[in-house]
Amino acid sequence: MMAVDGLDWALTQTLVDAGRMPCVGQLLAAGASGRMTVTPPTGAASVWTSVATGVMADRHGVCHALVGRADGLTVSVPDRGAVRVPTLWDQVSRAGWVTRVAGWPALLPAPTDAGASPDCRRVAAGFDDGSLAYADCWPMMPDAAWPTAARIEAQAAQIHPEEVLEEAVRPLLDGVPAPLQRRCVQPARHLFARWSSVQALGTGWLDATDDLFVALRFDGLPAWMAALHPLVGARLPEALAPGYAWLDMLIGRYMHLLGRSGHVVLVADRGLPAGGYRGSTGLFEGAATGGLLLAGPGVPADSLLRDPRAIDVFPTVLALLGLGAVDSLDGIDLLAPSTGSSGSATSPAAGVPPPQPDFERDDAAVAWLCAQGVAPVDTSSMRSSVSALAIEARLGWTAARAVRGALGEAVDELSTLLASRPDHLGVRLALGQQLIAAGRATECVALLADAPAAAREGVWLDTFAALVAYAAEDWATAERHLLQLIQIGKAPFNAPAWLGWVRLALGDAAGALDWLERARAWPGETVRVYEGLGIAYLRLEEAPAAVEAFSRAIAAQPGLGRLHALRAAALEAAGDRSGAQTGRWRALALDPGLPGTLEALARTALDGLKCPAASETDTPRLRE
Repeated sequence: MMAVDGLDWALTQTLVDAGRMPCVGQLLAAGASGRMTVTPPTGAASVWTSVATGVMADRHGVCHALVGRADGLTVSVPDRGAVRVPTLWDQVSRAGWVTRVAGWPALLPAPTDAGASPDCRRVAAGFDDGSLAYADCWPMMPDAAWPTAARIEAQAAQIHPEEVLEEAVRPLLDGVPAPLQRRCVQPARHLFARWSSVQALGTGWLDATDDLFVALRFDGLPAWMAALHPLVGARLPEALAPGYAWLDMLIGRYMHLLGRSGHVVLVADRGLPAGGYRGSTGLFEGAATGGLLLAGPGVPADSLLRDPRAIDVFPTVLALLGLGAVDSLDGIDLLAPSTGSSGSATSPAAGVPPPQPDFERDDAAVAWLCAQGVAPVDTSSMRSSVSALAIEARLGWTAARAVRGALGEAVDELSTLLASRPDHLGVRLALGQQLIAAGRATECVALLADAPAAAREGVWLDTFAALVAYAAEDWATAERHLLQLIQIGKAPFNAPAWLGWVRLALGDAAGALDWLERARAWPGETVRVYEGLGIAYLRLEEAPAAVEAFSRAIAAQPGLGRLHALRAAALEAAGDRSGAQTGRWRALALDPGLPGTLEALARTALDGLKCPAASETDTPRLRE
């Protein structure tokens, strides 16, 4: 299994069509593939842990790229102890397979499992990072590999950026204008060193051993994109093409070593934004254009995976290896016969407790030290930094709970968090969004009434004014402030998506469709975008497009009954009465109190009459 952080799926397919990635082209023709959806939080550590565990972040526990240590003053990257559930390689190892894993976050220390295969090797993410080392002194961290044999192999595979000749990276710079290539040499060396180190380790592991499972993650591409973008701007895809072609050769090497008897799994979490480039800050956050490719025995050739999600990789790979199923996963086997539903749970599963933002300080010990003449150290800035990080992790946890359908839990957690940090505008905004999603829009007025002065300045002024106006169904005011945010070109939420919903409320389906299409280029709020698109298509009597849009929304949030009811209405409008009935039963299983769904089921069953595609009974109120 190869995971590539930041690999854009649309660009990959474009280069395949142009003949510049022939090995990936062969895999696409021989296997199954599709664009992969990621659920919040969208940080790399959280997403890749979701891939590794088959559950969302509220269950596996990795909600941020960093975690605070017990002292409340320092942070570290999450380790294996932060992951609350078994991983794919844990499961494979328990089945007696030889496992080799490298480059994955939260990988070490390895758990002790008496039932696991004794031949397991793990090398942590970043073992090949020489950015802070000298060219003549590049030691590995003591906890970077397990066991000793893996450490020896990783040290042999390491390539330092300073060891990479400038001539070696010249092919990576072919897409950069000649006058600017000199400025890209050092970032290119780092990409070359990182990918080559992981590649050398992986190819060394692929021997003739039976029942061998290898999972490698290549994570240098986002940094390479960030280095190129200020220099090439909108020509970024062209500048990235040589790197993609090089990756194709690396994949070809694995294809050669595996032969036709092995399985190849290629996973990309997210790539470029869907359109446009709005600055360097957060440029690549939230873009959900990654993909999943499967090839090998048991995979239908030249086929399309239906709405694959990060959490579906675990059960799908496990089934391909013939190791059966694991209970209580959020993901599903993408190659199993369709059951007519997305996701495995009919109600929100329990999550691990969210991280806490504050840590206890031993004031008595501090007082004693001061009495002994030890000068007190001002740690307020350090504590504030760690606390801010923990708040971001809790925001990620609430976002995951909301996607799962546990809107009440998300609102309660955000309310508690806001009570402790009333000055935090991000928490205030998140609470307003979840209140509207939970049908409690009237409670949003208080969010601006008691907000700090910063909420009435700059971008935040238009943000909260738009949110409150939307909650009050003051569509003209909401539209004015949303247009201002869009004109500025930045907002702490997906302003075009909200503007699209305003146009829906005003009865302008065509205008809504235009704004919601633009919203696809903005990060975040995938469900809101595709749900709005589905409603707009329904009103424009384009039922097949509505079905597709609602399906995309369900893929991102399978536990929300409203989405299944809406897709059922679209299926019925498209003439698929059987699919509509199945969808409505699914909606009722998720939300027994969903308005109008039971009546629609009874009406269709009794008289066979076609339901209005966008009736009051089938289409939930926009503000809900």
